[in-house]
Amino acid sequence: MTRKRLFTLAVVLVLVVPSLATATVTAQEDPNFKVFVAEDTVTPGQVNQLTISMVNTPRDLTDRVTRARNVKVEFREGKTPFTVLTGTKVIGDMRNNEFKTVTARVRVPTEAPAGRYCIPMDITHEFDIKDKLTTTKCAWVHVEERARFQASTVGSTVPVDGTGTVTVEVTNVGEERATNASVTLESRTADLRFGQSATASRFVGSWEPNETKTVEYEITASEDAETRSYTLYSRVNYKDTDGDDATSSQLTVGMTPVPEQTFEVTNVESTLRAGEEGTLSGTVTNEGERPARNAVVVLQTSSSTVTPIETEYAVGTLEPGQSADFDFAIEATSDAEAGPRQFSFVVRYRDVDDEQRSSDTLDVRTTIAEQRDEFDLEPVNATVQVGSSSRLEVRVTNTLDEPVTDVSAKLYTESPLSSDDDEAFVGRLEPGQSTTFVFDLSASGSALVKAYPVQLDFRYEDAGGDTQISDTYQLPVNVMPREQQSSFPLPIVGGVLLLVIVGAGVVLYRRRN
Repeated sequence: MTRKRLFTLAVVLVLVVPSLATATVTAQEDPNFKVFVAEDTVTPGQVNQLTISMVNTPRDLTDRVTRARNVKVEFREGKTPFTVLTGTKVIGDMRNNEFKTVTARVRVPTEAPAGRYCIPMDITHEFDIKDKLTTTKCAWVHVEERARFQASTVGSTVPVDGTGTVTVEVTNVGEERATNASVTLESRTADLRFGQSATASRFVGSWEPNETKTVEYEITASEDAETRSYTLYSRVNYKDTDGDDATSSQLTVGMTPVPEQTFEVTNVESTLRAGEEGTLSGTVTNEGERPARNAVVVLQTSSSTVTPIETEYAVGTLEPGQSADFDFAIEATSDAEAGPRQFSFVVRYRDVDDEQRSSDTLDVRTTIAEQRDEFDLEPVNATVQVGSSSRLEVRVTNTLDEPVTDVSAKLYTESPLSSDDDEAFVGRLEPGQSTTFVFDLSASGSALVKAYPVQLDFRYEDAGGDTQISDTYQLPVNVMPREQQSSFPLPIVGGVLLLVIVGAGVVLYRRRN
């Protein structure tokens, strides 16, 4: 406990107790100085201001020499662990038994051991004969046995524009045990906050001398925070050995936010085409100084004409500087416009504290190609005569970059053309592979000799197993004139010729006979 002495009691004690200081004057020289400290208990870990009283008590009561002139006091550190911040003080003249007060500022380190310490005071004065003499006295102060604390920062994972933890070690460097102790940490800058508060406390319980406690605090650094050292302020609240509430002196610790975790997306390639399913691929690199665990690349888009089949791609843990490839399957509708298109990615990951984090948005540009036909159609036989039937043969090639299966072709005709067999089928077509579809085709007798359109479409399954309907393809069919024929049927003409030949033979026979 802090010991306080009443001013009057201190004066009496000083007057009756012989001085322990050494002096440079002889026993017969006057005047004689005595000093005492009104409140002699100093607090470790802070600057203490001492109020020191001085009295001129001459060794005899004659008027020979009883007044000290031009008194000056110089404070020294001596053998104390203190830092004396006050230099020389001018007191002036001091008559017999006159009191003067002087103040001195002393910084007492946190680790200063308990005990009694002498702060040397060199008191210089002049005699009437102008001789100067110096006397050294002690300003005695006391460091109590109590719990005292030192703090230091062990580590920080707080990123700029993010939340992390700062770990602080606090040691009881005093001589006494503390109980019901809690450690409070305070930030005095808006760049660092404990949630929405400027302070946070952690309860640590009983605390033995020389015991170290490790406490963690969750801190959020603003986007304006810098990667420099910030000062945090700490105090320990506890109960001393007498059960009284006590508070330590202010402790300071440093904390430096780590740079914001950043990522880069490179090597972006696209096979996207309007009306088709394609891929968007690239490489993500951890540009930060810490590992990104369980990293997932998330594709973000609000377009109604571009639909990702999946929006997340897991790339695993990325160490600083490490890269990983990703690709997304994306379907672009036939309404998608060809040309440059921007896509956005976010990297979601867990930091070293196993907290879920997300990167800033990473934008990339790529191109959506123009829509193309799924199939290329080439007529092999596309003619029919007026009033007759024929075979319509069409060579079909798969122009996609993927195989198609269960391809069903459907033929659509309008008068004067018709078909009694308007469907065809093939089981599989590889990219670039061709096959010939055959249909029945007829032209009515009223058909004109010219080109008529027919239409085809295809139903098929793509590489993903989804059923697709192709665009409708239009082909020209040429209606040709009917070939010229005799006005009599061939059987009749043949019979007539036979009769003519027989008749001619009979006439010839008769003439010979």
